Amino acid sequence: MVSNNVLYTLNKEEWAFTISEIKRIVKPDGIVVISNLNNKFRAINIYRDHIRSSIKLKGLKNTMISLAKLSYPTIQMFRYNKIISRIMVKDCILF
Repeated sequence: MVSNNVLYTLNKEEWAFTISEIKRIVKPDGIVVISNLNNKFRAINIYRDHIRSSIKLKGLKNTMISLAKLSYPTIQMFRYNKIISRIMVKDCILF
């Protein structure tokens, strides 16, 4: 399943439901790719804002623990966004 330019457009209150629906419909061995192909979008900005919010809500220590646990998926997310962006540029499918 591929989701392009969707999640960040929703209200944060809708994210949990949306992700639960994605999990529900994906096959047990399926792969989910959530990406943003907007050339002006920078995932790092959302990531940085999330870290700042987490520090305010959970404190620095708990935020750092969460970041450590999420480091591999985060690296993969940035990696896949870069791959998808290259493919889009290569195939001239920019919007």
